[in-house]
Amino acid sequence: MNVAFETLLRDIATTLGIDAAELVRTQEITVDDHTIGLHCEGEGEATQCIFFTTVAPLYDAQFTRLARTLLEANYLWAGTNDCTLAIQPVTGNLALCVQVAVAALDGGRAAAVLDTFVDTAQFWRAVVEDAGESLLLQSSPVRVMTV
Repeated sequence: MNVAFETLLRDIATTLGIDAAELVRTQEITVDDHTIGLHCEGEGEATQCIFFTTVAPLYDAQFTRLARTLLEANYLWAGTNDCTLAIQPVTGNLALCVQVAVAALDGGRAAAVLDTFVDTAQFWRAVVEDAGESLLLQSSPVRVMTV
């Protein structure tokens, strides 16, 4: 494992008060109901920490309805707090990720990134769930009952 990345993981664990060995082993943190993966990419000065999570399942009808909104949010990261929304190729789920230079992070800065990251994931989960509920409401038969 990249030494700078492992050091960062241990610093994050200390800052958050979680088990450092477990974080180094799993490279995952659960915040609220989001499991956030941490991945190292690159070497030396170019080493990046990638934070990623599944936002929500995204069904075809939701995608059709949300595609423009998702793409506009990604444009220059306008609606994603510098994160990127994507579709996971195998599952079709909506995912969120952000890449930050390891050299720019310590435990405290990574905790701040995590806070913003989770807030962003929760926002987009609500958008997807609202689209799904709207679709269900629109496709449900209307029943008029009288007494």
